[in-house]
Amino acid sequence: MTKRIIMIFILLMSTNLMAEMNLKKGALADNVFEKLDNLVVTYENMRCNNFSISEEVSMFSGGLSVLTVTASARNKSKKSKNLVISMMGQDKNANTLWQINIAPDFDTVGANKTSEIKGDVYVEPDSLKKTTVIYYRLIGN
Repeated sequence: MTKRIIMIFILLMSTNLMAEMNLKKGALADNVFEKLDNLVVTYENMRCNNFSISEEVSMFSGGLSVLTVTASARNKSKKSKNLVISMMGQDKNANTLWQINIAPDFDTVGANKTSEIKGDVYVEPDSLKKTTVIYYRLIGN
C-alpha cells in the first residue's frame, strides 16, 4: 500500500513538471540490460547515454540492497539545461520492483558540457535480477 501511495505521489508531482517542461519517454523489454547499455535518449540539444545499472548489498540498511543508475548527459546548447530521468523497473508480473530519479548535480547540465547523472535507491535484494521491463522518462527544459 505504501509503495502505491508513493508512486501516485511521484506521478502527480511529475504531471505538474511535465506541464512546464519537455518530455521524452520509452520502455525497454526483452534483453532489458543489453538494451539499457545501448540506450541513447535525445531531446532537442540534450543527449543521454552510457547507462549503467548495478545492485550491491548494503551493510547499513538492514538487509536491503542499493540500486545505482549512472549515465552521461551532453548538453549541446549555448544555455544550461535542467534534466531529470525517472526510471522504474518491473518484474514479469508487472509488479514495480524499484523506482529512481537520476540527475546531474543541481539537476543542471552546463552549456556545451557533459555531466555524469546518477541516482541510487534502497531495494529488496535481487530486485535487479527480477527486472524484466524498465520504463524511463526524461524531463528537462
